[in-house]
Amino acid sequence: MALLITNSFCVFEEIFYRGLIFNELKKKLPVIVAILIQALIFAVCHDKARMPHAFIAGILFAVTYLWFKTIWAPIIAHIINYNVFLYSATLIKLKSYFYGLPYILPMLVILIFSIYLIWKNKNVIINQSQKVTS
Repeated sequence: MALLITNSFCVFEEIFYRGLIFNELKKKLPVIVAILIQALIFAVCHDKARMPHAFIAGILFAVTYLWFKTIWAPIIAHIINYNVFLYSATLIKLKSYFYGLPYILPMLVILIFSIYLIWKNKNVIINQSQKVTS
C-alpha cells in the first residue's frame, strides 16, 4: 500500500512539473531554458539534501518527455528512480558495503544516456528552440 501511495506521488509530480509547468515554459522560452527552469522549480520543492539530485532528475525527466513525446515516459522513469532510491536508502540504513552505489550507478547511466541523446539530437532541440523564439 505504501508503494502505491509513494508511486502515485511520482505520477502527480510528472503531470504537474513536466505536463503543466514545462509545457507552458517551452511555449514561451527556448526548450533548453524551459528544461533548466522547470528542473530548478522541481529541485526547490524537494528537501535540501536531495536538491542537487532532484535538479538533475528534473532535467532527465524533461529530456525523457521530449524524446518519447508522452508523459508516461518520465512517469515510468520517475517511479523507477524513486524505487531505486528507496532500495538504496534501505541498504544505507543496514550499513551495506555498497552504501549508495545501487542508487548512484543507475543515475549515472541515465545521465550519460541522456547527454548522448541530447548531443545526438542537438539540431532538433536547437530547431525547436528557434521555433519558440520566433
